[in-house]
Amino acid sequence: MRRDLRFCFTAIVAGSIALSLSLGVSAEEKKPQSEILVHCAAGMRKPIEFCAKKFEDSLGIRVELSYDGSNRLLGQILLTHKGDVYVCGDAEYADSAKAKGLVDKMATICLFTPVILVKKGNPHKILSMTDLTKPGLKIGQGDEKSAAVGKIIPKLLSLNTVDAGMWKKNVVLITPTVTELGNAVKLGTVDAVIVWNSIALGYKDVAEIVPIAQNVTATVEAVVLTTSADKTAASEFLDFLKSQSGRKIFTDAGYDATKDK
Repeated sequence: MRRDLRFCFTAIVAGSIALSLSLGVSAEEKKPQSEILVHCAAGMRKPIEFCAKKFEDSLGIRVELSYDGSNRLLGQILLTHKGDVYVCGDAEYADSAKAKGLVDKMATICLFTPVILVKKGNPHKILSMTDLTKPGLKIGQGDEKSAAVGKIIPKLLSLNTVDAGMWKKNVVLITPTVTELGNAVKLGTVDAVIVWNSIALGYKDVAEIVPIAQNVTATVEAVVLTTSADKTAASEFLDFLKSQSGRKIFTDAGYDATKDK
């Protein structure tokens, strides 16, 4: 009887050890989850966050997101040599990245259209770019050196025959990202700003959109970077952004992604 008990005890211990060793080996052999770093223009935050979540759920590849103005992000990439994907608010930033040897592949994913965003009720009766030069108005714009929405300002002024000197007299706020401009109108810091239409839609409860007569569009580019540590995963993310599912996310968020780019 004692021999039988000793045998059973020995068998149980041996089985437990074998199971523990098996689990330990499995944990060690299991590959860590893939991860990519995406540098994203602030104006694309909402749809890219949604795309990243869908992508993670579908392929199990974690997406770390870094937001800022397009040019500032490019500077970070050049400084750190880190990142897998770069989403910028204008083709010129992608072209600049390409000239610096940072582009493995790239694609246009949607378009930006600028608009005037004013306080709810449009108390100053702003109907055009020229109206933004009225004496006493407080306007905001993106930084021309760091944000895509700021870089287009000189061209908009020229197309709409707005005096640059008079414009600058009314500028009281210059921001590195487009999202800060929308918040400034919401808080009443300024009377009007130039933002992307897709961003303006997020403030429709507290502000109004005024179209710009002579307008421009900016192409939003997604780039797989040569600094990427996992170009396969980065390319899969780019493919998702270009896919029908990706385009629907952009369209639903108010971006023009309906046409073949």
